[in-house]
Amino acid sequence: MRKLLTAAVFLLAVCSYPSSTPHLDQATEIVAQLLREAAIPQPSISIYPPWQNVAPLRELVILHDPTLTNQVNGEKLVTTIERLIPGDSLLVGPGRWVLRRDKWAVDLRGRSDAPIWIQALDLAKKPTLTLPHFNQNVLNLGGETGKCEYVCFRGLEITGGDEGVKFYDCHDVWLHLCHVHHTTGTAIAANVVLWVNGKPTTPMHTHHCYVTNCEVNNTEGKGEGFYIGGNDASVIASFWVIAENNVHHTSGEQGDGIELKDGSHHCWILRNHVHCTQYPGILVGGTRDNGVNIVADNLVYGSGEAVLQVQGDAIVSGNVVLGFKDAAFVSHNHQERTDDLWVLRNTFVAIGNAMEIYSWNDRKNMRFEDNQVCSLTGLAGTFHGGSRGVVSSSNVARGKLINSPGGFTFDDEIAHYMEHGVQGFLRALVGAR
Repeated sequence: MRKLLTAAVFLLAVCSYPSSTPHLDQATEIVAQLLREAAIPQPSISIYPPWQNVAPLRELVILHDPTLTNQVNGEKLVTTIERLIPGDSLLVGPGRWVLRRDKWAVDLRGRSDAPIWIQALDLAKKPTLTLPHFNQNVLNLGGETGKCEYVCFRGLEITGGDEGVKFYDCHDVWLHLCHVHHTTGTAIAANVVLWVNGKPTTPMHTHHCYVTNCEVNNTEGKGEGFYIGGNDASVIASFWVIAENNVHHTSGEQGDGIELKDGSHHCWILRNHVHCTQYPGILVGGTRDNGVNIVADNLVYGSGEAVLQVQGDAIVSGNVVLGFKDAAFVSHNHQERTDDLWVLRNTFVAIGNAMEIYSWNDRKNMRFEDNQVCSLTGLAGTFHGGSRGVVSSSNVARGKLINSPGGFTFDDEIAHYMEHGVQGFLRALVGAR
């Protein structure tokens, strides 16, 4: 744990000073490796769907025809996708596939024993799916009248359009090894409510969806990398897995990296690298007492706001979170109360106040244990309104604590590395490893 704290402070220093740019990749990889080493092994749990290894029954190939326009090639691709049946695997060749101008939805229904696969012919040469304008989403999964289930999209580049991928009536949909980028809205969203006569009538809930090993970046509009679920539990995402993605440079009006809305439940946000986001890197609401969400082993930094924000009904474990402009960790009432929140084994480091905790006093089942909390110039943290009833033990802090529940020891040694700049950090880190 001490090695991880040293590495986290090193990365904070590297990212904070322009002269340190050449060390950024090295610092990030060191922290990521230490994070992997510190993770609790869970060999029986997979981040991938249970049907991941089901072999296709039929294999089809579509190649980009250089004698045709990108729009004509895109129309051929749409037509081919619409004809897929359970068990099909469509291998898409490299090239720029411009999809339909009007709204188009992927209405495909595979089975657990016969999924449908839409994937790159060559993972080193991702086919590019895009639109000729920004008025529609690139991929609508399910659509307003259809469904999308037991379908995998693998190795695709999805760019342009309004939103990159929009989940409607979906379950068991898997985005894997895709690159979703440069959208004028949210990159990946699952927040649809259908309206009739000016009134919301049908929420498009989703469940058992997977986004793994993808890169998500450069958003505009609302600008979230992921916007999963709806405000006030209006749309619920359950049993999602968002894991091992690289999410960065999300901007626009908001620009959260990964946002999981109130009421969504039994979701895993695991081992993601989230950085350079305008709003929080990761923002998670509560489940309304319907189980817990897991936020674990993520590396998160470079946010314009408090970096990791969690309301409740969650286990927050093993994350490395760095705050440049604001706190590394914040927890407070949001659309529901803070309850049932376990914060365990995390490393929170910030230039200013490292954490701001509100609304934990006399709340149910609140735990703060085995964490490292370090501020370089401010407070380690404040429990605003008190911390009565919080179970707290085995934490290490650098900086003053306000309204602490106890269970902290204090360590100032890490601050000394700041006196030696980036090279001093690097030498200290090598020694710690």
